[in-house]
Amino acid sequence: MTAPSTDAIAHELYGLLPSEFTAARNAAAKSLEPADRAVVMAFPRPSAAAWVVNLLVRQRPDQIDQVLELGEQLREAQKGLDRDALAELTRQRRQLVGVLARNGAALAEVAGKPVSDAVVDEVAQTLQAGMSDADAAAAVRSGVLVRSLEAVGLSVDLEGAVAGSPIPRAAAAPVDELEAKRARKRAEEEERRAEAQRAIEEAESAHEKAERVVADAIRARDAIAERVDDAARELKALKAELAAADKALKAAASARNAAADAADAARRGTR
Repeated sequence: MTAPSTDAIAHELYGLLPSEFTAARNAAAKSLEPADRAVVMAFPRPSAAAWVVNLLVRQRPDQIDQVLELGEQLREAQKGLDRDALAELTRQRRQLVGVLARNGAALAEVAGKPVSDAVVDEVAQTLQAGMSDADAAAAVRSGVLVRSLEAVGLSVDLEGAVAGSPIPRAAAAPVDELEAKRARKRAEEEERRAEAQRAIEEAESAHEKAERVVADAIRARDAIAERVDDAARELKALKAELAAADKALKAAASARNAAADAADAARRGTR
């Protein structure tokens, strides 16, 4: 039976809880040839932050890819001196890194090894370092990170950062490929701006339409209010006429009653 490679052993060991690491490493090394045994025995126990990042690589690979791809976009925006894209991508970086670091802390707690806020900050720092440099991104993706990473300017010290075989250096993209990529980015940005402009124009058109509807409603309301005022004035006049008619009716009724009394008196006088 072929013994597993030291890289395969490293990948298995760095997926374990830190408390399980040393015993598992020593057990794995026993069955190896002396040269490989020495390599495996040299694997150091990962720091808490490195363990959380390795945990994220195994359990949240899509989120790791999203963060590191955003880092690639940031580097391209920096090369192209695209300030608008840089501002938006930087905002996204802060948001994604914060969310992913907290997700790592949640995974650590589920695994039975809660980590401190300081470790969560180191995880965020390591993710940001992975975003700033292609080789650091490869180290983060390896899943065998030994220690946290830190970006100093645009460079990241990767000496002793990963276990097993060295992470292959990212090859520089050909000039034509870089220019084509930048052209695609510019085209995408122009399309985003065009979409934003169309959205603004649609919103302004909708606002103008709403303003017209409001103006029509105001005119209709004013017309109704004027009719109400006219009706109120007419009602007031009718009430005055009704009062006068009531007064006239009362006077007529009194006169009628007086005449009836006089007629009765006259009839009594002729008897």
